[in-house]
Amino acid sequence: MRVCVVGHGMMGERHSVSLRRKGCHLQTLVGRRAEPTEAFARRHGYANWALDALEAVTSPLVDVVIIAGPSATHAEMALAAIAAKKHVLIEIPIAMSLADAERVVQAGEAAGVAVGVVHPMRFKSVFRDLAQRIAASEEHLCQVQTRMMMHRLVNIGSTGYRRSWTDNLLWHHMAHILDLALWLGGGGDTALALSQLADFQSVEAARRPLRDLPMDVLIQGRLGEHTLFSCAGSYQNKLAVTDMTIVTDREAYAVDGRANVVTTSAGRIDIDDEEHDNASLVWNFIDALNSGEAPGVTGRSVLPTMQLLQRVQDGWDARNPDICEAAGASR
Repeated sequence: MRVCVVGHGMMGERHSVSLRRKGCHLQTLVGRRAEPTEAFARRHGYANWALDALEAVTSPLVDVVIIAGPSATHAEMALAAIAAKKHVLIEIPIAMSLADAERVVQAGEAAGVAVGVVHPMRFKSVFRDLAQRIAASEEHLCQVQTRMMMHRLVNIGSTGYRRSWTDNLLWHHMAHILDLALWLGGGGDTALALSQLADFQSVEAARRPLRDLPMDVLIQGRLGEHTLFSCAGSYQNKLAVTDMTIVTDREAYAVDGRANVVTTSAGRIDIDDEEHDNASLVWNFIDALNSGEAPGVTGRSVLPTMQLLQRVQDGWDARNPDICEAAGASR
């Protein structure tokens, strides 16, 4: 399997390692600047490196494209690769709007290629096992509370690399935790969860210097009669937090995504970290391509999450007409 990876930030690093362990041929790395792109490509054993993303993702030497560049370019890169009949695995988010996400999914289905999305929380064993029990009615979900908070007021990513683009709390980090809530709520079926949505509301706040983007977001709702969900995100928290509290009719699960520990009434258990979850997702995608099966996280399966994020974005735009134009430009 000949792979092109777009981007060499934290996720480009993780994907390169996972692909090499899977025995994939690292054909082309795409970056923005020649010197760091070439250095990364040499370090990971890529056969080639390039600065022209559209040319690289459509190359006949490539079978699979993994898109891990700036969020605002995900849809454009995916559509170009799909048009060239490449399978694509897209870093979260699949796109920065529902309309673009739908375009990517529809294009992939029409072309007969696989479209996967990197939602690693669906590959965390504690969540996968719980989703299966919920689907089998062995446990009934009562409440999901999720938080993803960090300090990101400057244009620097998790690795300390200064980005050419500005991250987006709503479409990136809130996508992680809202998707988890819907996925668990539907017992592994986000479309089922969306069909049961009985109440939904969001509150957002901005802060300079990124006042065109929400910097704190709260999303909550109800699925059916008995399941509540609440998702909180912030780019202003100096005490970084990624945690989930899940309550069922049988047990409570307090998951610390940074310490990699889950606490239940029976005690504390160590769990795999996010890097392992990402690797499992990438390996699943490659295995699915080899077997002809659907990957574990398809583009279509994330559309319910994108629908709710679009509702939040539309509400934000309506309440902030003076910065709506700037927000649209940044997306």
